[in-house]
Amino acid sequence: MRMNRLYDLSFIGAFIMLYLVLAKSPVPPMFQSIDYAHEITIQMGDQTLQGVPVLTFDEPIHDFGTIKKGEKREHSFTFTNTGSADLKIDIVSACTCTEVDWPRQPIPPGEKGEIPVVFDSSTKDGQVLIDVDVIANTDPILVIARFKANVVPGDH
Repeated sequence: MRMNRLYDLSFIGAFIMLYLVLAKSPVPPMFQSIDYAHEITIQMGDQTLQGVPVLTFDEPIHDFGTIKKGEKREHSFTFTNTGSADLKIDIVSACTCTEVDWPRQPIPPGEKGEIPVVFDSSTKDGQVLIDVDVIANTDPILVIARFKANVVPGDH
């Protein structure tokens, strides 16, 4: 019995030593959660982000609520270029259940734009959360808006 207790204490001591060694080691990049724009600001100063467009959604998540399967719902994600350079959207994409459009002309700083979406619920059931991915000349390059819905069986 005394030997088991000594073994347990040795194991706990080894575990504590390993923890102390690893706690002082830098965390590998693949395990770090990095806010890219914030990291650039820390490394190179605020001037790095000057002259960069920023796409800011008025409502980044829209809730369609409960809809019947087969119904289509429309929504326009309104955004503002809160940066200091023209915003140019390259592409907007979503799942095949969603039609998207976007402004093809540059959006000057301080100006607004819209990304209209049409959600077709005919292939969905239950709670859904759909990403609308916007790729633009922003930092970070990908900005995401989302919509959600609860799709219930329609009338037959």
